[in-house]
Amino acid sequence: MKKFALLITLIIGLTGCLKDKDQNYEEDIEGLVEEVKEESILVDSEGEVKGLVWISIDEDTIFLDDVSTEFKVGNYVKIKSTGEIRESYPMQADAEVVIYNKNS
Repeated sequence: MKKFALLITLIIGLTGCLKDKDQNYEEDIEGLVEEVKEESILVDSEGEVKGLVWISIDEDTIFLDDVSTEFKVGNYVKIKSTGEIRESYPMQADAEVVIYNKNS
């Protein structure tokens, strides 16, 4: 009986440590590239996030197979952010995955 009570306590404790799914929600950013800098791009997003967004691209950013790592003004992009959209103007986000990057 003590082992069962310990097991239940452990399960409840571990469940409380799990992150809430809403906290890990990742916004989809998609639209035309308006400006390109060395480590970021400005996108006029039409996705779940709407409006201008500066997106930081770094060495941790994943590019799916056959997706160009070279951004150009006028390219259409689809990007999965790390989840945090900083509410400035323009908004700011960090790219986790570049899903699509093609000349439109």
